Amino acid sequence: RFPLLSFMVRIERAADPVTAARLLRELGEYLRTRRLKHLERPFAGFSALVWFWGEFPTEELLAMSELQQVNTRLQRMMQRVREEARREALEEGERRGLERGLREGFEEGERRGLERGLREGEQRGLERGLREGEQRGERRALRSALVAVLEARFGSVPQWARERIDAASAEELDCWVRRAAISESVEAVFESE
Repeated sequence: RFPLLSFMVRIERAADPVTAARLLRELGEYLRTRRLKHLERPFAGFSALVWFWGEFPTEELLAMSELQQVNTRLQRMMQRVREEARREALEEGERRGLERGLREGFEEGERRGLERGLREGEQRGLERGLREGEQRGERRALRSALVAVLEARFGSVPQWARERIDAASAEELDCWVRRAAISESVEAVFESE
């Protein structure tokens, strides 16, 4: 019934830059086909404020006159997120490779006839090390994801928030990542339930 208002709400609530970019393309097409091109500048400024608040000066954001300018910035944001995901995947691959190497090395050691007590001790140590390594890796991945979402949504992450993130458990981080996608502020992400 109110498509322009609907676009505003959907752009503001978009969970990620990919969705926001798609909505901006749809909005641009809507404005073009309905001969409302004169409304592009206010929508571009609004969208820029929503997605890049705190990342760039407000005057620069409000000066954006085309939806394509906002879309270009969203593309850059998506590229940063992809690069970070690629880096995290590389780290995960290295960790898994190390785990496999340790496991295969241990198996070879067993085949060579190490004493049973030594094998059992190594096994327990390896399992414990793997569990702790997996937990640390999970926390590191969740911390990186949370910081990326917070930066994408709200700009730079305050020091107090970084300290909470660094001290948090995997469960807390997982909860905060989900909240970061829908919260209206950094503070709201960390509010207790």
